[in-house]
Amino acid sequence: MDSQSSSSSARLPRDYTSLNSLSALSKRVTVRFIRTVQHLGFIDAASDSEDIAAGTQLELPLWLANKLLEEQLVTIDLPKGFNEQYRDILEADASVVDLHKLGPDFYKFGGELSKSNIPESEEIAKTMVETFHQRIHKIMDYSLNASGDTPFEMAAFQNTLDNVELELFEEGKKCSKELKKWENRTLGKICANDKVVGLKKRKLAELELKEPSNNSHN
Repeated sequence: MDSQSSSSSARLPRDYTSLNSLSALSKRVTVRFIRTVQHLGFIDAASDSEDIAAGTQLELPLWLANKLLEEQLVTIDLPKGFNEQYRDILEADASVVDLHKLGPDFYKFGGELSKSNIPESEEIAKTMVETFHQRIHKIMDYSLNASGDTPFEMAAFQNTLDNVELELFEEGKKCSKELKKWENRTLGKICANDKVVGLKKRKLAELELKEPSNNSHN
């Protein structure tokens, strides 16, 4: 493994205990072998050869593609949504793009892809941040004002969201409903802290004990 890939791994560690990371790393990408690799033919189900010849193109899980990339055996073809053409589209106006169509786990997959030792990794990371910034205002606007939209409009909008965005959208709707309940005073009354209540009771008891003593002096 070369020093560049070692440095990249040190700067951008992966959490292999995270289900989100594992799900993203299991998604397939297209790789092209840049040299013949002996005794690796078994990963190509369509070939009977013991080796993989240079120029062979395969679809492999991202985790395996990354390992082969680190050994400088393959190049990775950027998936739709992350190549230069789509990065330009997203940076121009991400709010009108159907992210769900590009991939329901767009941000999670893009996050793992940006950690790969590919030349475009930094550009992918920047595009995802910019995409999120452009879209979050519209997502929160729809979620906080959901009652003003027709079911058809709401469903059409939700169908364009990535899974991360959909979670934020649902959380926004929940917060909006709770705020309206509070405004209508249908939520439970705010109760004093138990410790504060206990302290007040003790002070009242002390005052009651002192009052008879003061009266006797009079």
